[in-house]
Amino acid sequence: MEWIKLIDLPGNVVQIGSIMRVPTVYTYRGDWYPEAIVDLLVFNAQGFSKESATGMIAITGYKAGLINVIFPLASKPAQQFGLSKQWLIDKWTEWVYPAGNVQDVWIRLESQVLEMPDGSVPVPID
Repeated sequence: MEWIKLIDLPGNVVQIGSIMRVPTVYTYRGDWYPEAIVDLLVFNAQGFSKESATGMIAITGYKAGLINVIFPLASKPAQQFGLSKQWLIDKWTEWVYPAGNVQDVWIRLESQVLEMPDGSVPVPID
């Protein structure tokens, strides 16, 4: 799937495994990421506490592998698994990036790696 704007994502659920691409809007001061663009992966955070639902972890740049945020249960859509798109849009500056604009956030839904860098196709292990 191609990148689309978060605000244009169909439906109301951001699936676990989705990647958010966020542009940095100011010069690095230590409170965000030093790169011009940061990719964040949405993950299931229910194991962290009873009050947790999902979270975002940096997957690119200097802080790759570090958790950016763990969202509260209020971020979970009713009767569904994932992250509420509308909750995320409404709470973007409070929970994710205070200086950022949610209008500038891109999303790519989960995808599978279908080939290796050399063009070969991985063989499943039985």
